Amino acid sequence: MKDWIPDRRPTFSKQFGNLDSKTQKRVKDAVLELLTSENPARLGEYKQDMSDFCIQYRQKIQNTLQCQLE
Repeated sequence: MKDWIPDRRPTFSKQFGNLDSKTQKRVKDAVLELLTSENPARLGEYKQDMSDFCIQYRQKIQNTLQCQLE
């Protein structure tokens, strides 16, 4: 496994702190998955616009979590 170093910005920390504990755990799990991945780009779908990429990856995580809860 390759360990990546996260770049935790103040904006992320502030927004993360406003999340409920269940959502914080989901975010932590998603970040951990990215950090321990050999190739984090494979976890998402490439889009020209980075904001589209982020939205697609978030939706993929939400769908995965929803399936695990069912």
